[in-house]
Amino acid sequence: MTATYKKMSIAHKLMIAPLLVAVLLLGFGVFSYANMSSFQSSVNTLLTGPVTSERMAQETEATVNATHAAAYRSLALLNLKSTKSAAAAEEMMAQQLTGMTDLERDLEANPSAQLRALVKPLKAYEVAVSEAYDSATSDTNLGAMMMQEADKAYDELIESLHAVGAASRIQSSSSQKNLNERIDLQQSVQFAALLFAIAISLLLAYFAGQRISRPLREMQQKISEIENYADFSLRVQVHNEDEVGQASMSLNALLAALQSSVHEVNSVVSAVAQGNFDKRVEAALKGDMAILKTAVNDSAE
Repeated sequence: MTATYKKMSIAHKLMIAPLLVAVLLLGFGVFSYANMSSFQSSVNTLLTGPVTSERMAQETEATVNATHAAAYRSLALLNLKSTKSAAAAEEMMAQQLTGMTDLERDLEANPSAQLRALVKPLKAYEVAVSEAYDSATSDTNLGAMMMQEADKAYDELIESLHAVGAASRIQSSSSQKNLNERIDLQQSVQFAALLFAIAISLLLAYFAGQRISRPLREMQQKISEIENYADFSLRVQVHNEDEVGQASMSLNALLAALQSSVHEVNSVVSAVAQGNFDKRVEAALKGDMAILKTAVNDSAE
């Protein structure tokens, strides 16, 4: 990994920090999505559990109240002793009892055990009302007496419905409280995760910048030393093989060439000073050093 990093160009190194930041942000996005999915699941559980049970209990109570009221209206119509009123009573009760039967099927198919437990008292009430009405069609006084039994079944059923509704509200309140706590926790965790991602991103960017700028600072310091002391034996340490490393190697090669050239020119000048005019600068020099080479060799002629 270190060897690969040393061979990377500066442009590629500069891309490391943004890439890591992107990875962290992607991880944060996945984490947020998972939290949202969990939150949605909790909401669905709340909606399909106690809220649905409470709503179903309310609908059942409304249907039972309508049936009970229809039973007394039917008795009143039967007391009129007319064919038209009897037909109206028959139609009214048939409609209500059909609704009761449909409601019983819905409760039997409901996944809530509390709601399924209502089927038995609901059927008992339906039987009591139906028998009271059937008796009233032949004797309204007998039907009115039997409605007292239906009233007892009605009271027991309403009490059961209220108990289911209260239990559902308590469960709904508890679920809502748990949901709010989960929302607060998720928000805190997401905020902490975002701060962590930002902090890591800043640290990565800082260290990546340090890894890139350190060789440049070392090169600048070494060039300043060469400028101050004119010491061509100094060398720049090569850390990587990127553009900075290649520049360091080129500078070291230049310093080596200058050191060799100056050393050879000094040798020739020292020989001439000692009266030896046979020594020449033999190194293959270029540019200004080639001009210096020619001048020194001409002076030794």
